[in-house]
Amino acid sequence: MSPILDRFRTQPRHRHPDPIVRLAFVQELPIDEHDLLSEIAKGDEDARVRRAAAAKLMQPRTLAEIVRDDADESVRGQAAAMLRMPGSSRRWRRRRRARSRPPRPRRA
Repeated sequence: MSPILDRFRTQPRHRHPDPIVRLAFVQELPIDEHDLLSEIAKGDEDARVRRAAAAKLMQPRTLAEIVRDDADESVRGQAAAMLRMPGSSRRWRRRRRARSRPPRPRRA
């Protein structure tokens, strides 16, 4: 394909060249998207995007890898903070999941 046509092809928002678009995508992403959050937290080029993804991760093994391997101190700090949170309990996961959903409409 020609480079001109490539510009008009849509890209997934998590691969967008603008880090602000990727950051907005991560903020909208539900916390049960473990694989995608993990991929973004370990592989995005912008530390703000990686930090936002690490803040939603609930997988101790992935968070430990980020603490050990990430180049940015703020991303490592966020991952370490998430490791210290009581994320392994079911009640905590339910509470986090409920916060990430839009509120239910009230019945009259």
